[in-house]
Amino acid sequence: LGPEGDSELGLRLSLALWWFWELRCHFNEGRGWLGRALAANPDAPASLRAEAFFGLGTLALRQSDFAIADAAYGESLRLR
Repeated sequence: LGPEGDSELGLRLSLALWWFWELRCHFNEGRGWLGRALAANPDAPASLRAEAFFGLGTLALRQSDFAIADAAYGESLRLR
């Protein structure tokens, strides 16, 4: 997700990995990657952003961060 990389590719890779981070309890790592990927791709297709927000919400929920989970799930629903 650096300036030399393809930021949409970073978003797609984060989407492919968020369930792995959940299953392996790497919640902070997943939230960090998803958050950076979303910030770097404000104009990405809505379907990609919706899935990323869903993953972010799920990881936040697993850490009992209910405010972030609620906001992320809400944005996912709005984009869908």
